[in-house]
Amino acid sequence: MFSDARRQLTVIYASAGVILFGLLAVGIYFVLVAALDREIDVEIEHVLDEGIDLVSFDPQGTRLDVPTAFGPAFLFGFTPEGTLISNPRDLPAFRVVPSTAVSAAASTGEGVQLTRTVDGERFRLHLEPVMRG
Repeated sequence: MFSDARRQLTVIYASAGVILFGLLAVGIYFVLVAALDREIDVEIEHVLDEGIDLVSFDPQGTRLDVPTAFGPAFLFGFTPEGTLISNPRDLPAFRVVPSTAVSAAASTGEGVQLTRTVDGERFRLHLEPVMRG
């Protein structure tokens, strides 16, 4: 009688321990992913702050000279309508950046932050309107 009760308690406590460990692992995973996303966002903001000042326009305003030396981050240049005008690393810009997001950032005048997955690669996008006169 006592051995059956002991076995049941052992199974109950072991199950509770496994469930609590699983919940703790899931919680740690989500906290870690959120912290890494914030760190990536800070790095991207730094690239934007540094990179936008380095972008040079030609006098006609039809071509951009966008720097490429930002490590894993890269910059694209789009018109407000969503037309690509600068792609210094020759990446598949329209597969990474949705043109609707470019138009939305241009029309609202505010930055847009997105996370996209293309061919199994995760991209963190920050779309910032830059008006030059």
